[in-house]
Formats: sequence, structure tokens, C-alpha cells
Amino acid sequence: MRNLYRLDWCGDGQTRALAAFASFLGQIGIEENQANMMFDEIANRWGARTENIFPNYFRKMKVPTCRRLISDDNRGFPKGVSIKILGVCKPDIRCGNVPSPYYYADKEENMKRLLTPY
Repeated sequence: MRNLYRLDWCGDGQTRALAAFASFLGQIGIEENQANMMFDEIANRWGARTENIFPNYFRKMKVPTCRRLISDDNRGFPKGVSIKILGVCKPDIRCGNVPSPYYYADKEENMKRLLTPY
């Protein structure tokens, strides 16, 4: 998500990327005004249309899993959330242990996830 936030331009996939970003901000608990400013910042930088994206995804949807975000299958919802084409996913050692950007960003929640029996 950090790489997405820093992306200078986003052509195809900008609606998917903005929806994923808004859902991520809501899920990690960023205060709404700050999240909206961050969302607007990248949307404006990209020249993206934003009708209803922030209010429909912020704190209403969970960020998609990493597997879905980088999948090759991008036809229709809910599978159609891939942002692979943007090249913003740069897996590191921690990526192998987390299912989504939420758990990557929130180490405490990831530890709870690992310690909770299913």
C-alpha cells in the first residue's frame, strides 16, 4: 500500500487501486479526515475519478488479500480487484507470513491472528 500511495501515475486499474487503498486505510484505523486527505492526494495526482469510492470502501470493506491483489484473474467482482499490472507489490520476507496488506501493516493484529486457533 505504501508503494501504491507513492505511485506517480495510475492509468488502467485506478478505480480498483483507489478502492483497495480506501479499504486498507479504513481497516488499519486511520482517522477518517486523514484517510480522506491521503485518498484525495493520490486520486488528484492520478487525475482519477472518485465518485463514491471513498465512502463506499472506507471502513465498509476489508482490503483484498495479497493473493487477489496480485492475481492474473481480474474478471469481475470479487476476483476483479487485481492491481498486479501497477507493479506496486514488492514482496519481502514478511509477505510469506501474512495474507493481506492489513496484517503486513499491523504487526500486533498479525500476531493475534497467528496465536488464535481456528
